[in-house]
Amino acid sequence: MKITAKTIDTNQLKIYVAGKINIATAETFRKEVNRLSAGFGNVVFDFGGVTYISSAGLREVLICRKNFVAMRIVNEQRTVYLIFGMTGFTSFIRIERASAAPKSSEQLNEVDAPEKSNDIRVPFKDFLRDKATYSPDEIAFVSDGENFSWQDIDRCATIIAADLSDMGVKNGDHVALCGANSINWVLTFYAIQKLGAIAVLVNFNLCAKEIAALINYTDVTHFCYGEMHASIDGVKKICGDKVQFYSIQRDRDFRTRLTEYDRVKHKVQRTVYADDPAVMIFTSGTTGKLKGVLLSSYNILNAANVNSRDQTLTPADKTCAIFHSAPTMLLALTNNKNFSAEKVSSLRCTIISGAAATVAQLEKFRRVMPNNHFLSSYGLSEMVPVSITDYNDSVENILHTVGKPVKNVEIKIVDRETGADCGVGQVGEILVRGFNLMTAYYKLDADEQPIDADGFLHTGDLGNLDANGYLHLTDRIKELIIRGGENIYPAEIERALTEFDFVTDAKVVGVPDDFYGEAACACLKLKDGVQFDEKFLRESLTLHLAKYKIPAYFMVCESFPLLGNGKINVAALKQLATEKFSRR
Repeated sequence: MKITAKTIDTNQLKIYVAGKINIATAETFRKEVNRLSAGFGNVVFDFGGVTYISSAGLREVLICRKNFVAMRIVNEQRTVYLIFGMTGFTSFIRIERASAAPKSSEQLNEVDAPEKSNDIRVPFKDFLRDKATYSPDEIAFVSDGENFSWQDIDRCATIIAADLSDMGVKNGDHVALCGANSINWVLTFYAIQKLGAIAVLVNFNLCAKEIAALINYTDVTHFCYGEMHASIDGVKKICGDKVQFYSIQRDRDFRTRLTEYDRVKHKVQRTVYADDPAVMIFTSGTTGKLKGVLLSSYNILNAANVNSRDQTLTPADKTCAIFHSAPTMLLALTNNKNFSAEKVSSLRCTIISGAAATVAQLEKFRRVMPNNHFLSSYGLSEMVPVSITDYNDSVENILHTVGKPVKNVEIKIVDRETGADCGVGQVGEILVRGFNLMTAYYKLDADEQPIDADGFLHTGDLGNLDANGYLHLTDRIKELIIRGGENIYPAEIERALTEFDFVTDAKVVGVPDDFYGEAACACLKLKDGVQFDEKFLRESLTLHLAKYKIPAYFMVCESFPLLGNGKINVAALKQLATEKFSRR
């Protein structure tokens, strides 16, 4: 990478950049920009010589935007502009495309950008290729009693990728993937990666209306569907002709088409890089506004590598997807009438995350699965893992903390009001930064992006670090409700409730639940004279919300408790709902 600067006037600086802004150069890019731009409030970046920008580079551009509100980018070439477009950056970064050939790079000074080591720098596409080349017959996946080797997965994924290519999928397209766990889901995920497209991962519990809204927001061009809650015909009816659909349902055995492999493999010979945007998953904030988290192969594969080391995994180990989960899933397992310790005696490591386990729950898990090592962990859709307890950590740390920062991840606690660093044991907002941090939220305004000018993600969670470096979670800033590991956003439900003309106001709060951890309670104010019909409301909400989002309880109120500023006193309302409905 080459970078230099030229002063335009007393407040404006032009920075010329050439080469690649990627994993290897991103840190240097930030340091050089900070050095060159000291004292300037308005910066213009000339990207005429930039040939490629990765997810890490895009994140640095976002950080620059945080520092320079008046920032703009000029002379951006088509290949780079397309990367900005596929990630939604064109919606919040001012960009002026190049109208002529790139500027000569001879005027620019070369900046050293030493390569980092000990990390994985291949895309999913090449990861699978290497596995199929060097361990072709090794069993990689077992589904419904059927074994699939690395070669099976690679070749079937190639066949699916060729199908999608024939349907028009190209580099940078957004391809939705929706379905319950299955081998076909895995094959299709790899197929999307082979084409250099972004896999938009859709919760299979969503209703048709929610799926259609997500497709529209994320600019999906193709929808791959397996078994899901919504009717695919219902989704097709809402979406119309703007999306093409591809079935990956369980009755499709792609191994019956293996003879096609040699004929179609040339269709998927796309160039893909490790830090290209590869995956979009979803989260939301206190407003319930949909947010697409952009991640790369680099983020995900290195996160998996870190987790495998923390779990002390070996090639002889096998992983069962449900055993790294929220406490609710483990409760369902251990409470099942057919459960016995003998049946799970081979389990030796389980990560508990997604929601906090109570001391009583964790003690039960340890008692009924004595051979298992339970690891308490913390992470977010935007960055996972953040912290984890050691494989042989103390019971005290497993019960009361979420561990220490994983390798190459930084955690700091800051005062929410002043932004100052908090001392040991002092509660504040948790900020995180590291190799697995997302690129950004898709198309969200720069000012709403939670990554600050120093590259730290503001999590919205409260906690503290103790003297030994362990992270303690104390509360959530967000009002979200975590029901068995599923995030429920009150504002989304409130909007659905207030669409009914007999509901004059609604506020959704969480109440404790022994099984799910939390359950949603809808507090309603109704029009005068209306007789509340809970059955009707529940049935009507199924047309607008996924089943898990429909409140477990409804509480009709004549009025809501208010704060001095006239806003609803959520804490007081939550207390009323808890006293009425909480299962103790």
